[in-house]
Amino acid sequence: CTYYYGFNTTKPPFDNVLVRKAFSAAVDRQMLIDTIFKGAAIPAHTFASPGVWGNVADDPKVGRWMLDYDSELARAWLAEAGYPDGEGLPQITLMYNTSEAHRQIAEIIRSMWKETLGVEVELAEQEWEAYLNILRDDPPQIWRSGWCTDYPDQHNWLFEVFHSGQGDNYIRWHNEEFDRLTGEASQEFDPGRRKELYRRAEIILCDEEAAIIPIYHYGDFTLTKPYVERTYPTLGIGHIERWKVTTR
Repeated sequence: CTYYYGFNTTKPPFDNVLVRKAFSAAVDRQMLIDTIFKGAAIPAHTFASPGVWGNVADDPKVGRWMLDYDSELARAWLAEAGYPDGEGLPQITLMYNTSEAHRQIAEIIRSMWKETLGVEVELAEQEWEAYLNILRDDPPQIWRSGWCTDYPDQHNWLFEVFHSGQGDNYIRWHNEEFDRLTGEASQEFDPGRRKELYRRAEIILCDEEAAIIPIYHYGDFTLTKPYVERTYPTLGIGHIERWKVTTR
């Protein structure tokens, strides 16, 4: 699973890629994880999480700026977009569905945007059913979401979520190269070639276009007796028939 913030890329100021990149760069992902989850999550700089076939979550060359938390870079991007220190920005709303955890995360990230960019962001909360209707009909400027794999392949992530013609695409984003890459990958039989296509698509989505803010990949702790040898799969509880109990 991956927790992320989406932009409505048709609404100012997030129709400007530099503003999107500034807001993404201003999120200190590791600090958020240390504060909320006590380390039980992985900072995200890509959409697909580890364990998904074709993911590039372990590739340090993809969107490294998202992990480094460079406040100067974030301010520079916002100034280059024409909003130095946040001056001239319209009112910005971040919406999340009702949850104490979502509220805490939103408050912390809002404070990061205030401290780093000098921007005041309004928070809005909606119950789940109303929230989904809003995302389908008229998403706010920024909104939270998460995606958990239905099957561990990038097709389920990049194509089915963000392809402008065949995915959910709540971010209202259209990029011809991204659509072409993910469409081609859906029909490609060569695994190596598919990985190349998905890597490039991730770079476009999260790095070059910053159409979303990947925040963290979900994590958990598993406690196992020292005399139990077991598997740790991507999905479910695992292949229990493969577990072994050794001599204590």
